[in-house]
Amino acid sequence: MTPSFDTLRAFPHDALTRVRNQPLRARNAFGRHMERGAAFHAAGLADYALAEFEHALSLQPGDAQAASARATVLLEQRRPQAARQTLLACTQTLSANADGCCNLALAHAIGGDAEAARQMYERALNLAPAHAGALEGLVREAGARRDWDAALIHAEAAARAHPSRPATWLLWIDTLLHARRPHDALAVIDGQSAQAAGGQPQALVTSAAHGVRRALAQALIGQWDQARATLVGLPAGHGPGALALLQAGLLPSLGIGHGAARGVDVVLWCAQYAAAGVAEGHWHCASTLSQMLQAASRADAPATSPALWQIARPQLDSLPLPDSTLAACLARADAADLAARPANDSLAPPLPRSDGRLRIALLIPPLDAMRVHWLAHQLASHHPGRFDLRAYAALNPDSADPAEAAALAALSSRVDQLLPIGHLSDAELVARIRLDQPDLLIDLSASHPAGRPAVSARRLASVHARLHAVPAHAADAPYDYLITDLFTHAGTPPAAGGAWARVPGSTWLVPAPASTAGWQDEPSDASSVRLTAWVAATCIDEQSFALWMRLLRQLDGAVLELLALPPDTQARLRREAARHDVAPARLWFGDPSAAPEGRRIHLDPLLRSDPIAVSNALVRGEVVLACAGQRTASRPGAAILHGAGMPQWVASDPEALFTLASHLATDAVALRGMRAELSQARIEGLADPASPGWWNSRARAAELGWAFTHMVERARAGLPPASFEVPCGAVPPPLSLRPAAP
Repeated sequence: MTPSFDTLRAFPHDALTRVRNQPLRARNAFGRHMERGAAFHAAGLADYALAEFEHALSLQPGDAQAASARATVLLEQRRPQAARQTLLACTQTLSANADGCCNLALAHAIGGDAEAARQMYERALNLAPAHAGALEGLVREAGARRDWDAALIHAEAAARAHPSRPATWLLWIDTLLHARRPHDALAVIDGQSAQAAGGQPQALVTSAAHGVRRALAQALIGQWDQARATLVGLPAGHGPGALALLQAGLLPSLGIGHGAARGVDVVLWCAQYAAAGVAEGHWHCASTLSQMLQAASRADAPATSPALWQIARPQLDSLPLPDSTLAACLARADAADLAARPANDSLAPPLPRSDGRLRIALLIPPLDAMRVHWLAHQLASHHPGRFDLRAYAALNPDSADPAEAAALAALSSRVDQLLPIGHLSDAELVARIRLDQPDLLIDLSASHPAGRPAVSARRLASVHARLHAVPAHAADAPYDYLITDLFTHAGTPPAAGGAWARVPGSTWLVPAPASTAGWQDEPSDASSVRLTAWVAATCIDEQSFALWMRLLRQLDGAVLELLALPPDTQARLRREAARHDVAPARLWFGDPSAAPEGRRIHLDPLLRSDPIAVSNALVRGEVVLACAGQRTASRPGAAILHGAGMPQWVASDPEALFTLASHLATDAVALRGMRAELSQARIEGLADPASPGWWNSRARAAELGWAFTHMVERARAGLPPASFEVPCGAVPPPLSLRPAAP
C-alpha cells in the first residue's frame, strides 16, 4: 500500500523528514522495512507504517513480527477483521512463542471464538509461565463469562508476578470491584500504598487512576467522607481526566450510570453499586442498600438526593426491610419520580361504548418465558365478550431475539390489540395510550425494575390500578386501586391514598391447564430427596439459603436444585454452601425439565416469594412449603397454597418450616399422602367453580373481571375510589349504559 498524495499532505512534513533521514541499521530489505515502519508508527504516521510492514510481510510471508506489527496498525485504524485475517494467516509462526499466542488469542476474540482465545492464552502460559499479557487476557476472558473466581486467580497472579507493572494492579483492583468485593479492592490499594512507602515503585500509587479507584472503593463501602477527601487530593491537573475516564468506562460497567450526568456524588455511587449487586443476588449489597435507606428515612437525617430513592426503587422487594419502611421508601421514590402531575392532566370518565365492553389497557414489563406463559393464560381466561384488552408490552418489534418474538406471538393471540413499546419514549407511549381511550389502566410493571412510573403518573384512563404489586402503601398515587387478595394483604385497607380491591383467592392464576398425568406415580428413585427452589437469584436471600443448608446437613444424600443461574452466582452459592459445611456438589444447577427423578419438595423463599415457581410446582403435582411471614413480598406463595386448598403447607415461622420439611423428606409415606391431598384438592376445586379455590382459572378470572367492572362503574358514577371485596364466585355484570356523570 502506497500513501496517496492527499494523505501525504495531511501529515506533518517535519516528522516525515525526520523518519526518512534516520540512519537504518538493518542490513537486509526486510529489516529495513520493519525498522522504517516502527519509526513511522512512533511518529504517528500510521498509513506509512502500514505500507512498510506490508512490504516486509511480502518479503517474508508468515513472519510473526511483521504480521503482529501490521495487525497493530490495523487495530489502531479500527479495522479489526483485517487485523484478524493477518494474524490467522500466520498461525504456525505466531503460536511458537507466548507473545504470538496472545496475538492469536486476540484474533480469535475478534471473531467471537472465546474458547479458542482461552486456549491460546493458556498455551502462552505454557510457553512462558507468568506471562503478563496471557494472564491479563485470561482475566478479561473469565470476566466476560462472569466467572469472577477464575478472573481473580489470574488477576492476582499477574499482579504478584509483575509488581512494577501498574496495568496489572489496576486490572486486579477492577476485577475485585466487578466481583462485588470492594473491601478486598481497598485492601489491595492500601497494600500497594504501604509498599510504596517502603521504597517500592510509586508509579501506580501516585497516579490519578489509582487515586480515583481508592475514592471509588471507599465510596462503595460507605466511607463517603474519606472518598471525598481522596478525590480532593488527586494530583493537580490529572484528577478530572482520570475521573472522566472512570465515568466513561469502569463506573457504567459496575452498574453506576448517574455519575457523569449528575456530577460526582459518592453516596449515589454506593447506592447504584449496591442496587446493581442486589439485582445479581449479592446479600451484602442488599444489606448495604437497606442500611442506606433506613438512615435516609430517619426524621433527623440530612436532606437526601431524590436520586437515591429512584435508584433503590426497582430493588425494594428484595431488601430485608419491613413493609412500613418499604412503603415509606416507595412513597419517597414516587415523589422523586413524579414531583408534580401536570395541571391539564385530568381526564373525564369516558362514555360507555356501544359494544358494552370494558376497554382495559395493560402495561407489561419485560417478562421471562415462564411469566409470559402465565400472563397469556390469565388473559385467555377473561371473557372476550366483556373486555377489550389492549396490551402495551416492553418488547421491541424489530428485535432479532427469538425470546421476544415468542413473547409477541404468545400474547398477541390473547388480546384485542398488542403494541410493542420497547422503542417508544414515555411521551410517545402516553400519546398512544390516550388514542385508545381505555376505561381502566392496569400496571403490571409497577414493581418491576423496568417499570415506567412517568407513564402511569399521567391520567390515561378513568381508573388506574396495580396488580401483583408489593408492597402496598397508603400513598398509592398515581394508582386508584391495588388489586390483591384476602391473604396477601390481610388486615385493614389504608385509610388514605389508594384503595384495595381484594378478590377471594390469589390473583396469581393457574399458569397452565392442570393435568393429573403422573401425579400418582411414585418416582423411580424413592430413596432420594430433592429440595427445589426454582427461583431467580434475587429471590434467594441469606436467611432462606441458611435454612436450606441446614436441611441438607440433616438429610444425608439430599440435593438442592436451583435454576441455571449465572456462573458467578453459582460459584458464590457454592462457596456459601461450603461455609455452611455442605459439600458444594450438593447444589444442582440446571433446567427443571432436565433434573433427575426423585422425591421433590419445593421451598418458597422466606423474604421474597416467587408465585410463578409455586404455581408451576403445584401444577406438576409437587409438594410446596412456604412461610407467610409479615412482609407483603413474602406472602404471594402462601396465598396460592391457601387458594389451592393446602393451607397446612404454610408454616407459621422458619423453624416450623424446617420441622415440616425434615419430616416429609424422611417419611416417604407422609410425602405421598401430601401429594394425594393435593390431587384431591385439585379435583374438588375444578368441580366447584363457585369455590374460592385457585384451580379454576376462569372462575378466578371472572372474580377479577367483577373487580374491574366495579371500579369503572364507580368512576362513571362520579364516585371516588373506595376499598371493596369481591364476592366469592362473582360474575362481572354487563356495564351500565347510563351517561357518565358530569
